[in-house]
Amino acid sequence: MNWFKKLFSKNNPKNNYRKRVYLDTAASTPLDKEVADLMNTINEQIFGNPSSLHEEGGRAKKILTEARSSLAEVLSCSPEEIVFTSGGTESNNLAIFGLARSYVKKEGKPGVIITSPLEHQSVLGPLKALEKEGWQIKKLGVSKAGEINLKELREILQTNVDVAFVTLAYVNNELGIINPIRDIVKVINRFKKDTGSAYPYFHADYCQAGRFLSLSLKSLAPDLVSFNGSKIYGPKGVGGMVIKNGVKVEPIFLGGGQERGLRSGTENVALVAGLARALGKVQIESEREKNNMILKKRRDYLRELIFADIKDVIEHGKTDAKVPHNLNLTFRGVDSELVVIELDEAGFATSSGSACATNKKSENHVLEALYEKEKPPESSIRFSLGTDVSESDIRKLVGVLTEIIKRHRGEAE
Repeated sequence: MNWFKKLFSKNNPKNNYRKRVYLDTAASTPLDKEVADLMNTINEQIFGNPSSLHEEGGRAKKILTEARSSLAEVLSCSPEEIVFTSGGTESNNLAIFGLARSYVKKEGKPGVIITSPLEHQSVLGPLKALEKEGWQIKKLGVSKAGEINLKELREILQTNVDVAFVTLAYVNNELGIINPIRDIVKVINRFKKDTGSAYPYFHADYCQAGRFLSLSLKSLAPDLVSFNGSKIYGPKGVGGMVIKNGVKVEPIFLGGGQERGLRSGTENVALVAGLARALGKVQIESEREKNNMILKKRRDYLRELIFADIKDVIEHGKTDAKVPHNLNLTFRGVDSELVVIELDEAGFATSSGSACATNKKSENHVLEALYEKEKPPESSIRFSLGTDVSESDIRKLVGVLTEIIKRHRGEAE
């Protein structure tokens, strides 16, 4: 039997997903069936290279063009401002390295970049690399709830004449904290107006925001925005950027000159179409608001049961400025990774940190930023719900979780 047939065989006990409860949508969401059907059809029928001049290439290019126009309508930008990438990590790398190289090309030397200590590793990694090249990285202070300090942003801008750009996430992937994007834009625009400078640009990572918040860039929007498919019931391996007209970015991939020369490589037409369809669906306002209400109710119910049944629990990122699916907790005296493993064995998928950071043993940089030396040694568990998680699922989860915590603490009867 071929390996993939064995993997998906009904006789494989690991394929009985109906018994499992998935609470890790901040890492990745299931693929929407309508999106999957669309991509399957394109993969079967549209195989041409969209850069080719023949009919097959033309059909592929038409779908690519329509997907770009659809995304532009959802994002309230021009189609030519959209650049397709392989996902959120590449989009963030393109924004950061692309802006940095463009700045050095114009100014002749590295400058200053403003960020926060809570950013995703696909932002912090490139910034660390740029720091070795002479860039100064200024990290804004954050409250214990995870909220950034806008006053400090103003002060850094006023005391540093060579700030090239600011890079911040709309929604933090670990805590679900919502950054005040419009207020950040106002601070930056005021500084640029007062100084007459084109800098700094503002790049925002929107990857975690699409399911919960409007992504319209109609007014008071960042100069560059990253987005992807894997967090919005869309396909993995595809993402994009909005780069406003007039913003200069140097490419990090060189080759055939696709995507206005900013991202060479043959576009994956099926993935791009799936991305456009998925984002269009989650950005329908009425559906988004309905889902947000469901998620908040279920998340709050989960919190209520946990705090009623388990003692010595710390909630991280406790604020109203938060998306409704996220609950991040530390259970005192119990290693979070062990709890996640045991929950998984019991049929509940959760996370002890960003899925992008599990390939290496690392400290939780988010908790370090919130608490510094008072960081809980047990780390934390992130529960990120989807609307398919029922109240019955939550009761079962808390029952299993309570048993695990009490057993590890030596409190089991």
